[in-house]
Amino acid sequence: MNILVTGGAGFIGSHLTDRLLHVHSTAQPIFVTVIDNLSCGHKEFVASQANFIQADITHKEQIYDIIKSGNFDMVYHLAAQKNLRYSFEHPQLDAEQNIIGFLHVLEACRLYGVKQVVYISSGGALYGDKAAIPTAETAVIHCSSPYAISKYTGELYAQYYAEKYQLQCTILRFANVYGPRQEPTGEAGVISIFIDCIQKGRSFTIFGDGEQTRDYVYVDDVVDACIRVLSQNLDLQASNQYNIGTGKETSVNTIAHLIQRVSGQAMPIQHGAAISGELRRSALDSSRFMQQFQWRPRTSLEEGIQKTVEWFFTTKK
Repeated sequence: MNILVTGGAGFIGSHLTDRLLHVHSTAQPIFVTVIDNLSCGHKEFVASQANFIQADITHKEQIYDIIKSGNFDMVYHLAAQKNLRYSFEHPQLDAEQNIIGFLHVLEACRLYGVKQVVYISSGGALYGDKAAIPTAETAVIHCSSPYAISKYTGELYAQYYAEKYQLQCTILRFANVYGPRQEPTGEAGVISIFIDCIQKGRSFTIFGDGEQTRDYVYVDDVVDACIRVLSQNLDLQASNQYNIGTGKETSVNTIAHLIQRVSGQAMPIQHGAAISGELRRSALDSSRFMQQFQWRPRTSLEEGIQKTVEWFFTTKK
């Protein structure tokens, strides 16, 4: 089986590539190709057994050539502009990456015989502040940022290609993923941001009162979810959007204190102004995916933070 991972040199994509290369199939081996423009990813994160191609999904001809020549059975699409705050100031660039770039991938898959696409979307960003907590996939979509709009538009295109061209598309809406290899930037990276502050002897900055919540899910658990949809024959007419999270809310204040306790280092905490447009609360109901794929998150928050702290202090210096 030939699998393409877009954004495979990034935080989640590189972990997914590692796991794919260790999936044992009695029927056939798995070969993995990674494409990444290295704007956020790191080539050294890509396993040596994978075929790495530096490419940008916004370059249509480049992506078409790669998918045409790759004879891929399946594509995991993680390449994206992932920073919600960046999207407020640069909505056009956000759309070019997350909508036009994904369309290049989808159209190339249609033209050159790819059978399955797994599209990584966003859970918390799509539902808004009025949704029940934990939030199920049936909640009303309320996009409060250009980033949310672009990711949801990608979902709509994935559904269109599934219905029109029978391209099997699975949509995974991730909660706030954290773990080793995460860059200390962006809202979803608050855990890595705080650990980076400890390494550099800086105080923690919490925007607002710190009681805003997110659903923090460890990277190994979301990768496990990705692996479970490998070559699944899903109903093209069914709703194949799935939340992937723990269902638990954790405040930023709690995260800060947990990191201090796990690392054994107490850092000063200062508060900045709350950021306009960001959600107050978020947690995902993943029961649909749990029931269909016998999946559950196995890593506790404290265990995951411990592993992340250890990686930062032994690898990222």
